Amino acid sequence: GFTNLMGDSFGRIIAKMAAWQLLGNAIATVRRAFSDALKTMKEVDEQLIIVQKTSNATVAELKDIEDQAYESAKAYGTAVDAYLETVSAFSRAGYRDNVTELADLATKTQIVGDMTAETANQFLLSVDKAYQYGGSIEKLTEVLDAADYINNNYATSLSKLAEGLGIVSPVAKQVNVGIDEL
Repeated sequence: GFTNLMGDSFGRIIAKMAAWQLLGNAIATVRRAFSDALKTMKEVDEQLIIVQKTSNATVAELKDIEDQAYESAKAYGTAVDAYLETVSAFSRAGYRDNVTELADLATKTQIVGDMTAETANQFLLSVDKAYQYGGSIEKLTEVLDAADYINNNYATSLSKLAEGLGIVSPVAKQVNVGIDEL
């Protein structure tokens, strides 16, 4: 009897300790998730302020950009603040009407080419400015597809091509080398 009583009491104490540990872990997880959500919201606001300052976007336009950022980030499996950093990069470069479409293309470029946002953005910005595409998603997609073809058929990577094209495009255009030749 005495051993069973002590065993039961000890077992209940262990169970209560485990329950408190689980509760403590759950509270810490919720607190951490809440803290992360607040941090993300702050970073989203900071990026939207950059977009507003560089593009003079209206409140309605900013709301559309924010909504699109959440949709695109979810679709591509990226962080919304990282996606908005790409939006603000295009906004700072003078684009206004299609910044989310350009950010989508840059995000796809990052994923397909396994490259940084900076490399993808620089690639698209440099090619677009050099060849005066005016932010044409169609033309920039053609360039990306051609680079991807080279990536798939020759001993190179899309990341290296994007990095190189981002640097060489302005010079190539000045000496009348078309993007297809380049």
